[in-house]
Amino acid sequence: MPPPLTFLRRISMLFAEDVERPAQPASTAKRNKQMDHAALQRLIRDPDALRRLIGRRVRYHDMECEVTDLLYDEGLMIISAIHATEMQEDSYGRPNRLVPQHHNFRFRDAEGHPSPSWEDIAFLDGPLEAA
Repeated sequence: MPPPLTFLRRISMLFAEDVERPAQPASTAKRNKQMDHAALQRLIRDPDALRRLIGRRVRYHDMECEVTDLLYDEGLMIISAIHATEMQEDSYGRPNRLVPQHHNFRFRDAEGHPSPSWEDIAFLDGPLEAA
């Protein structure tokens, strides 16, 4: 028998179901194909250009998110969901508050080339411009 749901967990589940989601855009892979491989390679080699992406809204795995941080040396871009859907527990394990889900987006592979993950992301305010 599963454990009973707490009041806050039930509310968070209801909230997650009732959030109105915008219509799905065209395929994210098609939208990012507008930027060729050479332009993407220039982007990931320029830390300042990547930092300018912070604050931009994206669709990542069919979820509306925002680029919130860049860890250039590690090759990671941190993406946070716009809507808070995860329950954060307090130090005693009790549900405390709703927080946004975070994703670590690897923007380059071990050889320094753009990672295939770029096909999973679409910038909602238009495609990336070549530098």
